Amino acid sequence: MALYNKDFIDQRREEFMAYVAKIEYEVAGQEEWYEAAEQSRAIDGNVITYTLLLANVQQSSHRITGLRFLDKDQNVIAQRSLSIEVNSAQTVLLVINIDYEEV
Repeated sequence: MALYNKDFIDQRREEFMAYVAKIEYEVAGQEEWYEAAEQSRAIDGNVITYTLLLANVQQSSHRITGLRFLDKDQNVIAQRSLSIEVNSAQTVLLVINIDYEEV
């Protein structure tokens, strides 16, 4: 039996989704982060989904090595290492699903 009611948890998901101001990605060998182009964000049941376009800023083959979420004050609120190989003609479409539920 859940401690919190469904409406309360639904509101927390909405707040979490709104708290994310932007998402950035890192390219191997670079000293900077690039802003991902957000295509959509949505909540479906317990899952918060972000759909992102990671442009080929290098215009050459490279590897995406990290992803991070920033709040409106530019604080990093989540970060993860990745390893996505990209060729010179690719742009990456990335779908991130975050399961947000009471455990």
